[in-house]
Amino acid sequence: MNKIIEHCWAEYPYEACGILAGLIRGEEKTVTRIYSTRNTLRSATRYQVDPEEQVRVFEEIEESRLDLIGFYHSHPSFTAQPSGIDEKHAYYPEQSYVIISLMGGEAEVRSYVWRDRFLEEAVQVVE
Repeated sequence: MNKIIEHCWAEYPYEACGILAGLIRGEEKTVTRIYSTRNTLRSATRYQVDPEEQVRVFEEIEESRLDLIGFYHSHPSFTAQPSGIDEKHAYYPEQSYVIISLMGGEAEVRSYVWRDRFLEEAVQVVE
């Protein structure tokens, strides 16, 4: 989790974004790889993973026989709740969407799964 939060602060005041891979066993998702990606929009309120980078990461995930767990992005000055834009661009059903709020100088991490709407899911950090 530290790698994700560090990436978010490094991109501040813009949104950071990345891809999460690992193992899915039933309802349990275990992240084993974090891919910090470039936000091609360079925006404080929106993100888009570089398409070429996304293809490369997806190929690496497949070659490594890992599962796509989901995506993460930061909200530099908003809560860790999905925005209307996040809902509009939730293209991967059943994947996790981790949102890191940096509002107030503290990182707050929440995760959601898309099932016709965002539902919050538990996050357990194991170092």
